[in-house]
Amino acid sequence: MPQDPSHPGKDDGVQVFNSGEPFGHRAGLVIGKYLMIHEIGRGGMGTVYLAKHQELGRLVAVKFLARHLAYDKLYVELFLREAKAAAKLNHPGIVAVHDAGCLDPETYYFIMDYVEGQDLDLLLKERGKFPVSEALDYVRQAASALGYAHKHKIIHRDVKPENLMLTEAGSLKVCDLGLAKQLGESGALTQSGLFMGTPFYISPERLRDAAAIDSRADIYSLGASFFHLITGRIPYEGAPAVIMAMHLNGPLPEPRELDPSIDPEVSVIIRRMMAKEPAERYQTMESVIEALTESQTRMHSQTTALLKPFSRATAQVKRPAVPPRSNRWTIAAAVVVLLAAIVYGVIRSVPPPRGTDSKTPQSVLPPSAAAAKSGDAVVAERKIFDLDGSWHSPDDIRFVAWASGEPAPQAYCGAFADPRGGVGGSMGMRVIYDITASQSSAGVRLPLNAIDATPFKQLVFKVKARDPGALEMQVRLKDGEVVSEPLTVTAGDGADWKEIRIALKDFKGPPLNSLTEVDLVFADGSSFHGEPARAVFWVDDVELQ
Repeated sequence: MPQDPSHPGKDDGVQVFNSGEPFGHRAGLVIGKYLMIHEIGRGGMGTVYLAKHQELGRLVAVKFLARHLAYDKLYVELFLREAKAAAKLNHPGIVAVHDAGCLDPETYYFIMDYVEGQDLDLLLKERGKFPVSEALDYVRQAASALGYAHKHKIIHRDVKPENLMLTEAGSLKVCDLGLAKQLGESGALTQSGLFMGTPFYISPERLRDAAAIDSRADIYSLGASFFHLITGRIPYEGAPAVIMAMHLNGPLPEPRELDPSIDPEVSVIIRRMMAKEPAERYQTMESVIEALTESQTRMHSQTTALLKPFSRATAQVKRPAVPPRSNRWTIAAAVVVLLAAIVYGVIRSVPPPRGTDSKTPQSVLPPSAAAAKSGDAVVAERKIFDLDGSWHSPDDIRFVAWASGEPAPQAYCGAFADPRGGVGGSMGMRVIYDITASQSSAGVRLPLNAIDATPFKQLVFKVKARDPGALEMQVRLKDGEVVSEPLTVTAGDGADWKEIRIALKDFKGPPLNSLTEVDLVFADGSSFHGEPARAVFWVDDVELQ
C-alpha cells in the first residue's frame, strides 16, 4: 500500500484496508474554497490531505473516505458519524470539525483543524518511552478532553497513542472519532467497533459486548496507553487473538517490573484504570484527573524538597509585603508563639544529663492548648502525629509504609507528606495502597518517641477517604498488638473527615507506659474483608485522650 514516507502506516496486527488510491492523487482538488495541497496520512478508512483556504490562507485537514468503502452503507455511516460526533464537541483538546459533505457517490469528506505536531505513537517509536512526569501531563490532558466528550454522551472507543496528537506548543489533542459511540445507540454501528481498530488498548467489555459499553471503556484504553507511554511497550504482546484474550482475562504486567524507576503510585493508578471489571475502575475521567493531579503535585513537591531541604516541615504561604494595620496584634501574637516554639526546640535539643536513660518514657508534646481545666487539674490530650505543629523538626516526620504479598511487587503502600492534605487544608499524611495481589497486606507505621499512654482512655484520629466505598483497616500498637476490630470508614465525596475513636481500656498487650509505634493495617480477605483493595486516603491529628 503506498504510504506517505513522513507518516508511515502502522501495523496493528489487524486488517488494514487498502484504499486502492494512488498516493496523493487528490492534490489539486478544490472543495468549496479549499485547495488540496498534498496527502499527509492514510489509514483503515481513508486518506487525509493538507488543504488551504484560497482567500484566507488558513490551513485545514480534509479526510476522505476510501473510495472502495463509499459503496458500503455501514462505512459511510461510520465516516459521517465521526464528523457529526466531533462537530458536537467544542473543547481545546479535541480536533474540531467544520464541514462535511459528498462531492459524488465515491467522494465523502469532512474538513477539520490541521494540527501541527506528531501523534504519541510516532513519538514512542522515536523515543522509546516518555518520562513519567511528561506522560502524566499528556494523559491528564487526554482525560480532560475525553471527560468533556463523555459529558456530551460520546464515547471514543478507540483511545490509543496514535489518536493523541501533540502540538508543537506542547498541548494534546484527541482525534479520530471514527469509532465514537453515542450513549444509548444500538444496532450494527455499535457492534462494528469490535472489528475495527487495534486490539492493543481495547477494553474487556468491548470484546464481550461492544453495544453495552459506557465511558469506562475509554478509561481502560487510556490506562493502557499510559502503560505504553511510560514502559515503552504495550500491556500485552503476541498475536491479536492472544492480546484480546489477555485483555479479557490475563493479569496485568506490573509496570515497575518493566522499569523500577516508575513511581509506585503511578503504577497503582494505571492498574486501577485497567481493572478488568468496569466497577473496579475510576468511574469518571474527573476521578482519573484528580488522581493524576495529586501524583503530579506530590512528585513536584518531592523535587522541590530536594532543592529546599526540610521544606516538607512547614507550609509556605505568601503574605503581603506590608501587612494591614488591623493585623498588627495578630502578627505580634504570632511572633510570641514562634519565639516560644524556638525556645522549646532549644530545650529539646539539649542532651539528657549523664547517667539518665535516654529511653525513659517522655511526652512528645505539651498538653493541647484546647485542654479542659478543672481547678488545677488538666485533662491532657497528646497529639502523637501532627505534621503542622511548631514542635516538629524535619526529623519528626518519619512515618513508614510497608506492603507484602504474592507476587510481592503487586502489593504496594505509600505514605507521603501532603502540604494541603490535612484537616483544614494544612499539612497531613496521604496514603495510597493496592493489595489486590493474593494474600497481600499493607500498612503505615507511625514511629513515636516513647510515650506514657497509661493515663489516656482512647486513641483518636481523623481519616478522609477520596474514593467512594468503604475503607477498612485495623489499628495496632507496638509489637503488633491489635487494639481494634476491623474499622470501616465510609467515604463520601472526599471532603468529609471522619473521627475514629478507639478505647484503650481493654488493651491486653505490653504496658502502654512506653508506646513507641501505632500501625494502621490493611489486608485482603485472608484477615478481614479488606474492601476496597485499592484506596487513597488522608490521616491527620492522631492523639491520645
